[in-house]
Amino acid sequence: MAIRALQPHFEKMTGVPVLVVNRPGAGATIGFGEVMRAAPDGYTLSYISPSLSIVKYTIKDTAVDYAKFEPVIFTAYAPQLLVTRKRLRGIP
Repeated sequence: MAIRALQPHFEKMTGVPVLVVNRPGAGATIGFGEVMRAAPDGYTLSYISPSLSIVKYTIKDTAVDYAKFEPVIFTAYAPQLLVTRKRLRGIP
């Protein structure tokens, strides 16, 4: 995971210890759900993977909403495409 490679640099930049905790599963919604429920103290951060960027469009009734968070740093640029057949119901 890219964040593990960035962790020592982030510690040096901020001057505080940084603990990386992996919470895999469900398209990254498990770990991000923990971040959403954490106290807004400025010490809990989330590394959003490309898989999480489409979750709210692919998993019905998900509580995940990464758009409510402010980006701190962009570590990579990874364009994404979501494609389907034209005749899929609900798509003009």
